[in-house]
Amino acid sequence: MIEEQQRELLDKIERDVQFATILNKPVTTMWWLLAANILIFAGFYIFGGMGLDPEFSTTFYRLNQIPSYTGFKVDSLIDDGQWWRLLSSMFVHMDIMHIGFNGYGLYVLGPLLEKFYGARRSFIIYMLAGLVGAAASYAFNDVPSAGASGAVYGLVGALAVVGFKFRTELPPQVARSFTVGMAPWVVLSIGIGFLDAIPFDNAAHIGGLLGGAIVTAFMGSRLARRRNVIGDWAVNALVVVLILISIWTAAEWSAELTNCLPGRDAFLQCYPEMTDRV
Repeated sequence: MIEEQQRELLDKIERDVQFATILNKPVTTMWWLLAANILIFAGFYIFGGMGLDPEFSTTFYRLNQIPSYTGFKVDSLIDDGQWWRLLSSMFVHMDIMHIGFNGYGLYVLGPLLEKFYGARRSFIIYMLAGLVGAAASYAFNDVPSAGASGAVYGLVGALAVVGFKFRTELPPQVARSFTVGMAPWVVLSIGIGFLDAIPFDNAAHIGGLLGGAIVTAFMGSRLARRRNVIGDWAVNALVVVLILISIWTAAEWSAELTNCLPGRDAFLQCYPEMTDRV
């Protein structure tokens, strides 16, 4: 009996030391993703409307918001082959409140996830969750939309999986905060998204939440007692694929900016659906 209690105590001490060690791991990927979101927003907000007429505004967008439409998830344009918009739309925000909420979510949740999964795996989780959210929006919401919220909801889903999958490795209060603790926020925020008065893209939110959870369920974690070598090879390959897709997206988006932002006529030629909103 005493030996069993000693083993349990030693096991608890080992788990607590492992958890403390993980919490001291450095964070890089999530800071780069946060910086990319902020810099793209700042670029559009400060310089985006410089090539357009000062009086150019629409029913829904101000002058400094109009250029960001070049990166929106627009179903008709994706139907025409601009699949890169599923990725570009993850890095477009409309105003300070929009980037503020999503940036804060990434700032709070992203580093935690990266400490548990490392730079490469957390990059994969974030990007795939965002892409699944954008794809869900494309499938179920025909309104043009953008923002990192699908990826941020993916972080929520990922941490929920962490809290459940590693409930014996984590301190009990931490495991509960990742699962039961976040459940009311998820239910409330998604519930609010069904209100017509608030322009939330619930398809992207739910898609990102599920996407982040599913991807994380198959990921090896620093919390696990065994590492999977085959999993590491797959992770490396997937990182390369996502980087190549990001480069392709950047090139296509840059071409769109060049073609569609010289002036009002060029913009409306690219996006004739915006004509009746001027």
